[in-house]
Amino acid sequence: MTKFLCTLSMLLSLSALADFSPYMGEPPMVHLTSAQQADVAAGKLVFLIENTKGEFNEGSVAFRVNAKPEKVWKVLADFSQYADWSYRVGDAKVYKQIGNDTIFVDFTTDRLSKHYYVMNKFPMKDWSTWATDHSRSNDCVLDTVGFWRVQEAPGNPNASDVIQYGKLQLTSLCANGVFGIGAFNARDMANTIHRNLKARAEAL
Repeated sequence: MTKFLCTLSMLLSLSALADFSPYMGEPPMVHLTSAQQADVAAGKLVFLIENTKGEFNEGSVAFRVNAKPEKVWKVLADFSQYADWSYRVGDAKVYKQIGNDTIFVDFTTDRLSKHYYVMNKFPMKDWSTWATDHSRSNDCVLDTVGFWRVQEAPGNPNASDVIQYGKLQLTSLCANGVFGIGAFNARDMANTIHRNLKARAEAL
């Protein structure tokens, strides 16, 4: 019976991990424990979810940036600069825009020059979301969904608390790499984005 329950739990977990339904508006709130809040306030990168093995990857982190939210959003909304600071991005080009807040971006991986297409919702409030554009053929990141939340840090109008959540389904090549080329690591991604986003926003 115990073995059956463990197997059922694993199947349910995998089923949730494989659900890439786009958000129909504002993404869910993320509630940090008091210990996690203290770590964020102390300047630490806090891992909230870390499921990084294989072709399905899921991760969520929280951290503080010593810059106002509008500066963080300025970095996040400038896709032309993603290759300079984001993880494994060789190039990023906007190929369609609907209104002021829906932006479609062609991302190219840095090592294998593989393309994946993402629809980004940027209402420029305290959150944004992204999901795969399946109207185009994605040849590295088969599916993705996620969100950013950026809010003024409690008691400090010159700092921002940032939460990122993302889920990916990768091709085997992009997940595992060939001779070290193209391998993906969600912890490396979180550390890279944390370091570079902070540096760019704080320099504005």
